Amino acid sequence: MVQESRQLDLTKDGLIVRRVDSSFSTTLDVSGVTDDVIPAGRVLVRTLATGVIHPQPIGSDGAYEAVAATEEYAGVLGGSILTSSPFAAVVERGEVNSAACDVAPLEEAIEMLPHILFTQDY
Repeated sequence: MVQESRQLDLTKDGLIVRRVDSSFSTTLDVSGVTDDVIPAGRVLVRTLATGVIHPQPIGSDGAYEAVAATEEYAGVLGGSILTSSPFAAVVERGEVNSAACDVAPLEEAIEMLPHILFTQDY
């Protein structure tokens, strides 16, 4: 058996997630994710019926898709992770530099995550 070795670039993580006051860890549902890496600052969504957390989908236009009525915002990803190993720190309170994020959070996410200060500082 040959085990693949992959490197994860974490250089922007500290620029994106600038402060963590409260977080929890979970395994993300990544069934709809096609990228090898999920970057820090990615908005995370919880399915209300199951409590399962997954990355908010990104549309073909490169922006976040709207959250379904059966979902709620859970937080943001505290550090970049490999999709093949989706063990995540979910930031519930803290500071996120949205200007450094790969995808800017929707205004709705900013409003629905009031304990996260989203800054525009790059």
